[in-house]
Amino acid sequence: MAKLPKRLPPPSQSAPQGPAGWFCEFGGKEHGPLDFRSLKELAVSQEIAKDTLVWKNDGSDKQEASTILGLFPKAKPNEKDSQEPVPESRLSCATPRASTIQDGPPGGLYLPHLRDASFLHLFLSFIAMSALIGAAFQIPERDIRLITFCLGGIAGIHWLVLGLTYLHRSWEMMSMFGAPLNGSKAVRFMLIPLFNALWSFVALYSWARLWNHSQRTHPGLSLASAVWKPLFLLFPIVLLVSQGMILMHFIAKDWPTDLTNPNHQIPIVTFASTIALGMLCWFQMTRAINFLARKKS
Repeated sequence: MAKLPKRLPPPSQSAPQGPAGWFCEFGGKEHGPLDFRSLKELAVSQEIAKDTLVWKNDGSDKQEASTILGLFPKAKPNEKDSQEPVPESRLSCATPRASTIQDGPPGGLYLPHLRDASFLHLFLSFIAMSALIGAAFQIPERDIRLITFCLGGIAGIHWLVLGLTYLHRSWEMMSMFGAPLNGSKAVRFMLIPLFNALWSFVALYSWARLWNHSQRTHPGLSLASAVWKPLFLLFPIVLLVSQGMILMHFIAKDWPTDLTNPNHQIPIVTFASTIALGMLCWFQMTRAINFLARKKS
């Protein structure tokens, strides 16, 4: 195996070890710290092999260089791959597109074509909808009550469209990480009542798993924040229960409006919990979008 080029510091030299420092081991010696770009140059020039042990200076376990996503260039279709095939269950990072920049602002990867997401905008839309619809019930004048209801409905539609837009954006940005869905398909089935609760297990929980996997394995996402997967699993469950209760009250024509009635308290609390869990999921989702949408500074 070839030795490291002279431009890299030898093992005996001391160098600043930032949070993104990488090390490699061969010939019985450790070399580093290196930034990811230098490590990738060694891989492209075949100065390190796919079975070379690499690790980060944050105490991560040593692993073979072939397991680091984006380190080795993707093999051409006409080239024979002598290595064992990678299992389909292992998520991989696709070759970045022309509009993808790997070495941008601190943290590495970012997508200049990706628009950011405003959770505050989403939250204020929900508050406006709740306030207007709640106020409409207290207005005795029929015309003013109708206008207030319409304004609340517009705010509600805006809240729904904004939430679906962010869901679409979150799947589209994951296409380079081997996402099994595109944004359009993820959003399409969320518009089907009752079925959307089951589809949330795919559209939300699967997205959370893919994001966390990419955040752990892709060097360009090393400074990104992982999402809390149990939250994305709990929301579809509560949404399914909440829609089931709404259906039962619709059939019985007995809507839960009395907070002093225990039979009404359960569906009201369940519905409120669904909204709260959903907003927490979208908060983490918008944070992930904004990490990849940040512009080069």
